[in-house]
Amino acid sequence: MDDIREIENDMLKIRVKPVGAELCGIRSRAGGTEYMWQADPAVWSRHSPLLFPVIGRSRRGRCRIDGKEYKMPLHGFVMDALFDTITEGPGVLSFQLQDSEKTREMYPYRFTLTVEYRLNGNCVTVGYRVRNENRGDMYFSIGGHPAFACPFEENLEFKDYYLQFNKNEIADRWYIENGGVAGKEPFLDNENTIRMTDELFDRDALIFKGLASDSVTLKSDKGTKSVTVGFPGFTHLGIWSKGKGARYVCTEPWFGVDDAVGFEGDITEKEGILVLNPGGTFNCEYTITCN
Repeated sequence: MDDIREIENDMLKIRVKPVGAELCGIRSRAGGTEYMWQADPAVWSRHSPLLFPVIGRSRRGRCRIDGKEYKMPLHGFVMDALFDTITEGPGVLSFQLQDSEKTREMYPYRFTLTVEYRLNGNCVTVGYRVRNENRGDMYFSIGGHPAFACPFEENLEFKDYYLQFNKNEIADRWYIENGGVAGKEPFLDNENTIRMTDELFDRDALIFKGLASDSVTLKSDKGTKSVTVGFPGFTHLGIWSKGKGARYVCTEPWFGVDDAVGFEGDITEKEGILVLNPGGTFNCEYTITCN
Protein backbone atom coordinates (compact mmCIF):
# COMPACT_ATOMS: atom_id res chain seq x y z
CA MET A 1 0.00 0.00 0.00
CA ASP A 2 1.37 3.40 -0.96
CA ASP A 3 2.06 5.91 1.79
CA ILE A 4 -0.60 8.40 0.65
CA ARG A 5 -0.02 12.09 1.37
CA GLU A 6 -3.01 14.34 2.06
CA ILE A 7 -3.64 18.06 2.29
CA GLU A 8 -6.88 19.99 2.60
CA ASN A 9 -8.43 23.41 2.91
CA ASP A 10 -11.97 24.56 3.66
CA MET A 11 -13.25 23.31 0.28
CA LEU A 12 -11.18 20.36 -0.93
CA LYS A 13 -9.12 17.44 0.28
CA ILE A 14 -6.57 15.90 -2.08
CA ARG A 15 -4.59 12.68 -1.90
CA VAL A 16 -1.28 12.01 -3.67
CA LYS A 17 0.88 8.89 -3.95
CA PRO A 18 4.67 9.31 -3.74
CA VAL A 19 4.88 6.58 -6.42
CA GLY A 20 4.61 8.60 -9.61
CA ALA A 21 3.75 11.70 -7.54
CA GLU A 22 0.25 10.73 -8.68
CA LEU A 23 -2.85 12.66 -7.68
CA CYS A 24 -5.36 9.99 -6.64
CA GLY A 25 -8.22 11.90 -5.03
CA ILE A 26 -10.00 15.26 -5.01
CA ARG A 27 -12.90 15.28 -2.58
CA SER A 28 -15.29 18.07 -1.78
CA ARG A 29 -15.25 18.91 1.93
CA ALA A 30 -18.88 20.04 1.93
CA GLY A 31 -20.70 17.25 0.11
CA GLY A 32 -18.07 14.53 -0.04
CA THR A 33 -18.09 14.32 -3.84
CA GLU A 34 -15.06 12.47 -5.21
CA TYR A 35 -14.08 14.00 -8.56
CA MET A 36 -11.18 11.69 -9.44
CA TRP A 37 -11.51 8.26 -11.01
CA GLN A 38 -10.70 5.68 -8.34
CA ALA A 39 -8.63 3.35 -10.54
CA ASP A 40 -10.69 0.19 -10.75
CA PRO A 41 -8.01 -2.34 -11.78
CA ALA A 42 -10.55 -4.26 -13.87
CA VAL A 43 -10.97 -1.17 -16.09
CA TRP A 44 -7.92 1.13 -15.81
CA SER A 45 -5.65 1.11 -12.79
CA ARG A 46 -4.34 4.70 -12.92
CA HIS A 47 -5.68 7.97 -11.50
CA SER A 48 -3.56 10.77 -12.92
CA PRO A 49 -0.17 9.58 -14.15
CA LEU A 50 2.65 12.00 -14.91
CA LEU A 51 3.95 11.63 -18.47
CA PHE A 52 7.74 12.06 -18.86
CA PRO A 53 10.05 12.09 -20.81
CA VAL A 54 7.71 11.21 -23.71
CA ILE A 55 4.01 11.50 -24.41
CA GLY A 56 2.14 8.47 -25.69
CA ARG A 57 3.64 5.72 -27.79
CA SER A 58 7.20 5.60 -29.03
CA ARG A 59 7.77 3.81 -32.33
CA ARG A 60 8.19 0.07 -31.55
CA GLY A 61 8.50 1.00 -27.87
CA ARG A 62 11.95 2.49 -28.50
CA CYS A 63 13.31 6.03 -28.42
CA ARG A 64 16.43 7.02 -30.37
CA ILE A 65 18.77 9.44 -28.58
CA ASP A 66 22.11 10.44 -30.09
CA GLY A 67 21.92 7.49 -32.46
CA LYS A 68 21.28 4.88 -29.74
CA GLU A 69 17.92 3.21 -29.14
CA TYR A 70 16.46 3.00 -25.63
CA LYS A 71 13.45 1.03 -24.46
CA MET A 72 10.69 3.55 -23.71
CA PRO A 73 7.39 2.55 -22.07
CA LEU A 74 4.07 4.12 -23.01
CA HIS A 75 4.07 7.72 -21.67
CA GLY A 76 7.59 7.31 -20.28
CA PHE A 77 8.77 5.74 -17.05
CA VAL A 78 8.19 8.12 -14.13
CA MET A 79 4.62 7.01 -13.35
CA ASP A 80 6.07 4.00 -11.50
CA ALA A 81 9.07 5.78 -9.95
CA LEU A 82 9.18 6.57 -6.24
CA PHE A 83 9.46 10.33 -5.69
CA ASP A 84 10.89 11.93 -2.56
CA THR A 85 8.42 14.06 -0.60
CA ILE A 86 9.93 17.55 -0.43
CA THR A 87 7.15 19.70 1.03
CA GLU A 88 4.12 18.65 3.05
CA GLY A 89 2.50 21.70 4.54
CA PRO A 90 -0.71 23.73 4.65
CA GLY A 91 -2.10 23.74 1.13
CA VAL A 92 1.10 22.48 -0.57
CA LEU A 93 2.59 19.10 -1.43
CA SER A 94 5.72 18.69 -3.53
CA PHE A 95 7.74 15.72 -4.74
CA GLN A 96 11.06 15.29 -6.49
CA LEU A 97 12.75 12.67 -8.65
CA GLN A 98 16.42 12.59 -9.61
CA ASP A 99 17.80 10.57 -12.47
CA SER A 100 19.43 7.30 -11.46
CA GLU A 101 21.31 4.40 -12.98
CA LYS A 102 17.92 2.79 -13.63
CA THR A 103 16.44 5.82 -15.41
CA ARG A 104 19.59 6.29 -17.50
CA GLU A 105 19.09 2.78 -18.95
CA MET A 106 15.97 4.19 -20.65
CA TYR A 107 16.86 7.88 -20.91
CA PRO A 108 20.53 8.90 -20.72
CA TYR A 109 20.03 12.47 -19.50
CA ARG A 110 20.57 13.68 -15.95
CA PHE A 111 17.60 15.63 -14.62
CA THR A 112 15.68 16.83 -11.58
CA LEU A 113 11.89 16.57 -11.89
CA THR A 114 9.70 18.35 -9.33
CA VAL A 115 5.92 18.04 -9.00
CA GLU A 116 3.92 20.44 -6.84
CA TYR A 117 0.26 20.47 -5.80
CA ARG A 118 -1.25 23.67 -4.40
CA LEU A 119 -4.74 24.21 -3.02
CA ASN A 120 -6.49 27.55 -3.38
CA GLY A 121 -10.20 27.52 -2.62
CA ASN A 122 -11.88 25.04 -4.97
CA CYS A 123 -8.83 24.86 -7.27
CA VAL A 124 -5.89 22.44 -7.41
CA THR A 125 -2.81 23.70 -9.26
CA VAL A 126 -0.50 21.00 -10.60
CA GLY A 127 2.99 22.32 -11.31
CA TYR A 128 5.90 20.62 -13.08
CA ARG A 129 9.53 21.76 -13.04
CA VAL A 130 12.30 20.08 -15.05
CA ARG A 131 15.96 20.98 -14.56
CA ASN A 132 18.68 19.92 -16.99
CA GLU A 133 21.67 18.60 -14.99
CA ASN A 134 23.75 17.79 -18.10
CA ARG A 135 26.61 19.58 -19.82
CA GLY A 136 24.67 19.51 -23.08
CA ASP A 137 21.10 20.09 -24.22
CA MET A 138 18.31 17.85 -22.92
CA TYR A 139 15.22 16.84 -24.92
CA PHE A 140 11.91 15.78 -23.37
CA SER A 141 8.14 15.99 -23.35
CA ILE A 142 5.92 16.32 -20.29
CA GLY A 143 2.22 16.25 -19.56
CA GLY A 144 -0.63 15.30 -17.26
CA HIS A 145 -3.22 12.54 -17.53
CA PRO A 146 -5.91 13.32 -14.91
CA ALA A 147 -8.92 10.98 -14.99
CA PHE A 148 -12.22 12.22 -13.64
CA ALA A 149 -15.13 10.13 -12.46
CA CYS A 150 -17.94 10.25 -15.00
CA PRO A 151 -20.48 10.40 -13.51
CA PHE A 152 -19.50 12.07 -10.26
CA GLU A 153 -23.11 12.71 -9.22
CA GLU A 154 -25.65 10.09 -8.23
CA ASN A 155 -28.35 9.00 -10.69
CA LEU A 156 -26.39 10.25 -13.70
CA GLU A 157 -24.72 8.24 -16.48
CA PHE A 158 -21.63 8.66 -18.63
CA LYS A 159 -23.78 9.70 -21.59
CA ASP A 160 -25.31 12.57 -19.57
CA TYR A 161 -21.98 14.43 -19.58
CA TYR A 162 -20.17 16.59 -22.10
CA LEU A 163 -16.93 18.54 -22.36
CA GLN A 164 -17.23 22.27 -23.00
CA PHE A 165 -14.29 24.39 -24.16
CA ASN A 166 -14.15 28.03 -23.13
CA LYS A 167 -14.02 29.12 -26.80
CA ASN A 168 -15.59 27.88 -30.01
CA GLU A 169 -13.13 25.78 -31.96
CA ILE A 170 -12.48 24.90 -35.58
CA ALA A 171 -10.24 21.93 -34.92
CA ASP A 172 -9.11 18.63 -36.40
CA ARG A 173 -8.92 15.52 -34.31
CA TRP A 174 -5.65 13.60 -34.71
CA TYR A 175 -6.17 9.86 -34.31
CA ILE A 176 -4.16 6.79 -33.36
CA GLU A 177 -3.87 3.72 -35.61
CA ASN A 178 -1.21 1.02 -35.97
CA GLY A 179 0.62 2.19 -32.86
CA GLY A 180 1.02 5.85 -33.71
CA VAL A 181 -0.53 9.08 -34.93
CA ALA A 182 -1.92 8.10 -38.32
CA GLY A 183 -3.67 11.24 -39.50
CA LYS A 184 -6.30 13.83 -38.80
CA GLU A 185 -9.95 14.46 -39.57
CA PRO A 186 -12.32 17.42 -39.09
CA PHE A 187 -13.95 17.29 -35.67
CA LEU A 188 -15.04 20.65 -34.24
CA ASP A 189 -16.69 23.12 -36.62
CA ASN A 190 -17.02 26.46 -34.81
CA GLU A 191 -18.37 24.66 -31.74
CA ASN A 192 -17.25 24.08 -28.18
CA THR A 193 -18.94 20.88 -27.02
CA ILE A 194 -18.02 17.19 -27.13
CA ARG A 195 -20.70 14.86 -25.79
CA MET A 196 -19.72 11.62 -24.07
CA THR A 197 -20.84 8.48 -25.90
CA ASP A 198 -19.77 4.85 -25.74
CA GLU A 199 -18.42 5.13 -29.29
CA LEU A 200 -16.44 8.35 -28.88
CA PHE A 201 -13.18 6.55 -28.07
CA ASP A 202 -13.48 3.62 -30.48
CA ARG A 203 -10.36 4.97 -32.26
CA ASP A 204 -8.45 5.67 -29.07
CA ALA A 205 -7.82 9.19 -27.77
CA LEU A 206 -8.98 12.46 -29.29
CA ILE A 207 -5.83 14.54 -29.83
CA PHE A 208 -5.99 18.27 -30.48
CA LYS A 209 -3.19 20.69 -31.35
CA GLY A 210 -3.07 24.46 -31.05
CA LEU A 211 -6.55 25.01 -29.61
CA ALA A 212 -7.80 28.56 -29.08
CA SER A 213 -9.26 27.48 -25.72
CA ASP A 214 -7.21 27.21 -22.56
CA SER A 215 -9.78 25.38 -20.43
CA VAL A 216 -12.37 22.63 -20.76
CA THR A 217 -15.19 21.68 -18.37
CA LEU A 218 -16.75 18.28 -17.73
CA LYS A 219 -20.41 18.82 -16.84
CA SER A 220 -23.99 17.65 -17.26
CA ASP A 221 -27.19 19.64 -17.75
CA LYS A 222 -28.84 17.12 -15.41
CA GLY A 223 -26.45 17.88 -12.57
CA THR A 224 -25.12 20.81 -10.55
CA LYS A 225 -21.42 19.91 -10.30
CA SER A 226 -18.58 20.21 -12.79
CA VAL A 227 -14.80 20.06 -13.04
CA THR A 228 -12.69 22.39 -15.19
CA VAL A 229 -9.14 21.73 -16.39
CA GLY A 230 -7.22 24.88 -17.26
CA PHE A 231 -4.25 24.31 -19.58
CA PRO A 232 -2.82 27.70 -20.64
CA GLY A 233 0.34 27.40 -22.72
CA PHE A 234 0.13 23.67 -23.38
CA THR A 235 0.56 22.77 -27.05
CA HIS A 236 -1.59 19.62 -27.19
CA LEU A 237 -4.67 18.25 -25.44
CA GLY A 238 -5.62 14.60 -25.23
CA ILE A 239 -9.10 13.39 -24.31
CA TRP A 240 -9.53 9.69 -23.56
CA SER A 241 -11.57 7.00 -21.90
CA LYS A 242 -11.35 3.25 -22.27
CA GLY A 243 -14.72 3.07 -24.00
CA LYS A 244 -18.02 1.35 -23.32
CA GLY A 245 -18.59 0.70 -19.63
CA ALA A 246 -15.72 2.89 -18.41
CA ARG A 247 -16.89 5.48 -15.90
CA TYR A 248 -14.20 8.10 -16.34
CA VAL A 249 -12.84 10.60 -18.83
CA CYS A 250 -9.30 11.98 -19.00
CA THR A 251 -8.48 15.54 -20.09
CA GLU A 252 -4.74 15.65 -20.63
CA PRO A 253 -2.57 18.78 -21.09
CA TRP A 254 0.58 17.88 -23.04
CA PHE A 255 3.82 19.26 -24.35
CA GLY A 256 4.35 16.62 -27.01
CA VAL A 257 2.42 13.77 -28.60
CA ASP A 258 2.74 10.12 -29.72
CA ASP A 259 5.16 9.29 -32.51
CA ALA A 260 3.63 9.30 -35.98
CA VAL A 261 3.19 5.99 -37.76
CA GLY A 262 6.51 5.20 -39.45
CA PHE A 263 8.55 7.71 -37.42
CA GLU A 264 12.22 6.67 -37.31
CA GLY A 265 13.87 9.88 -36.15
CA ASP A 266 15.90 10.98 -33.15
CA ILE A 267 14.27 12.42 -30.04
CA THR A 268 15.29 15.86 -31.34
CA GLU A 269 12.88 15.38 -34.26
CA LYS A 270 9.82 14.30 -32.26
CA GLU A 271 6.78 16.55 -32.59
CA GLY A 272 6.33 18.91 -29.66
CA ILE A 273 9.68 18.01 -28.10
CA LEU A 274 11.11 20.51 -25.62
CA VAL A 275 14.79 21.39 -25.28
CA LEU A 276 16.63 22.70 -22.24
CA ASN A 277 20.09 24.24 -22.24
CA PRO A 278 22.62 23.00 -19.66
CA GLY A 279 21.47 24.07 -16.19
CA GLY A 280 18.17 25.32 -17.62
CA THR A 281 14.77 24.91 -16.00
CA PHE A 282 11.35 24.41 -17.59
CA ASN A 283 8.17 25.23 -15.64
CA CYS A 284 4.52 24.62 -16.49
CA GLU A 285 1.26 24.11 -14.63
CA TYR A 286 -2.37 23.26 -15.14
CA THR A 287 -5.38 23.66 -12.86
CA ILE A 288 -8.33 21.53 -11.76
CA THR A 289 -11.30 23.54 -10.48
CA CYS A 290 -14.20 21.71 -8.84
CA ASN A 291 -17.52 23.55 -8.97
